[in-house]
Amino acid sequence: MIRNVSSKKRPQSDGGLFDLVVEMDKVGVTFQKIAEGVAMFFKTEAECNDKKVSIFKEITEIGNIPKDDMLVASEYIIKEAHKVDFFFLLPKDSKKDYVLKQQLECNLY
Repeated sequence: MIRNVSSKKRPQSDGGLFDLVVEMDKVGVTFQKIAEGVAMFFKTEAECNDKKVSIFKEITEIGNIPKDDMLVASEYIIKEAHKVDFFFLLPKDSKKDYVLKQQLECNLY
């Protein structure tokens, strides 16, 4: 007598593993983009900080500005990134006027 034994094998996956791998790839791509954005942020911050450090040096090279006025104007310019960028775009002969203007704006408040 032969017994009929039913098989207890698991049914084969219908692509669930493939779908999981595809989703994990999407997560990896998203993570890569976020990491690149964070790296760009820190690079930009470092460049901005380098410019801020250079401002006082640049102002001291202008000459004929009292030291207290240089300190006040430097501090005022450094507070706003667009002023830092503008300062470095100016030709050397206009920087003194800009520094004095910024120093006057500080004293208005």
